[in-house]
Amino acid sequence: MQIIIRRLGETLYIGENIEITILAIKDNEVRLGINVPKSVSIERRETCDRNH
Repeated sequence: MQIIIRRLGETLYIGENIEITILAIKDNEVRLGINVPKSVSIERRETCDRNH
């Protein structure tokens, strides 16, 4: 696992096609904006655990 520190408004890139931006930080929550190709699905861990 890589640990990456970002601040509000900063963006992280994964490969050439995935862009993650920190949109908001409040209390114990972080709001992310994620741009990915339509061919890539995004699932939250708790959703994956329930479905598998």
